[in-house]
Amino acid sequence: MDSSEKEEIRLRRRRIISVIIILILIHIILNIIRVNVTREEVVNESVPYLVSEEYTTKEPEITEVCFEKEFNWTYEWLGWNDDREGYVSPNFKLTNNENKSGEFTVEFAFFDNDVYPYDAYHKKPYESVEDRLPWDSAEMHSYLMKKKFNPGETAVLTSYTEKRNLYANYWAYANVDAPIHNVCNYTTEYINVTRNITIERYREEEIEKTITKSTTLWQLFVEFIRKIFSESVDF
Repeated sequence: MDSSEKEEIRLRRRRIISVIIILILIHIILNIIRVNVTREEVVNESVPYLVSEEYTTKEPEITEVCFEKEFNWTYEWLGWNDDREGYVSPNFKLTNNENKSGEFTVEFAFFDNDVYPYDAYHKKPYESVEDRLPWDSAEMHSYLMKKKFNPGETAVLTSYTEKRNLYANYWAYANVDAPIHNVCNYTTEYINVTRNITIERYREEEIEKTITKSTTLWQLFVEFIRKIFSESVDF
């Protein structure tokens, strides 16, 4: 092999090495430089949707039962007033035991002890003797005494009533007309109730979106070559 041939071989080797170096540099540069590429892509994405579901729960049901009730009250006899001749007047102590105000009406019925002996009725409530001691059978009646009692208030009521017989001995029953108030009782019962609730859930759907990605020039080049190859194969 003469010197000219050897020189030719060396030149070829240099060209090949130069080409390889250039290709390597181009590859490096293409992988370094990045660009933003915007394209339409179909992606899987979680999409929310609403669904209505029934559920059963226990809820309180409150029942109100109301009725009328007379005020609670107590009384006590505190003797008699003898300071006015020809008149009779007991001292009647009345106590409102309720925690609310109300107007009481009180009337005394006076009975002649010679006709209706006190000992036969002593300490007996009037309701138990009403059939044999009618209210109208009393010798006298006091005027109606009306008084508004505050919660828990106690007052002594008196009524000077003229005697029908100056020489008779009288004793008395008191008729108390107490105010009425509403009393309500409440009962709670837990019952099953069906309700609807709206829940947000998710499902995967294919959605076409405009996506901007950062990619290298090398990746763009590879995608371009693949696209050309794919189109040629399809053709």
